[in-house]
Amino acid sequence: MKKLIYAAALTLLLTSTIPAAQATGVPGDVKASHIDHTGAHPFNARSPNATHHFELHVEGPSLSQLSIDVPEGIRIGRKIEITDRAQKKVEATVSIQDRKAKIVFAKPVPSGTTLSISMKGIRTSSYLGRTWLYRVSSQMVGLIGDIPLGTAQIRTYD
Repeated sequence: MKKLIYAAALTLLLTSTIPAAQATGVPGDVKASHIDHTGAHPFNARSPNATHHFELHVEGPSLSQLSIDVPEGIRIGRKIEITDRAQKKVEATVSIQDRKAKIVFAKPVPSGTTLSISMKGIRTSSYLGRTWLYRVSSQMVGLIGDIPLGTAQIRTYD
């Protein structure tokens, strides 16, 4: 019984001397590329020529390429435009094939840049409001393979 009491006391002493882990940094301070904002203009589902867009904040390694999985029921009618926060066009080659949009940047996009990706001329298979899910992944300088960045959720309304 004495050994059990000593073991419990020693365990309590050791756990009380180890400092608790504390979160550091600024809230929202993410060190990886991520999707910041999504939207549709106009946001009603009946629009024959809508624009779906999202903002991507680049953090960590520079971004060399972006892939967007286009959801079933969506057709991009015109083009995809990429601009930075100052609305300056970012040079890139865009191709859409087999429900996947591929954006290859002329120069790697550096960390700290916010990109606005606008998919223009969106046509949907339904005139009902819906949430469309675009999976977004990237290739980054110095890393091999596609890195998933998240899902851009675009909501439309009836």
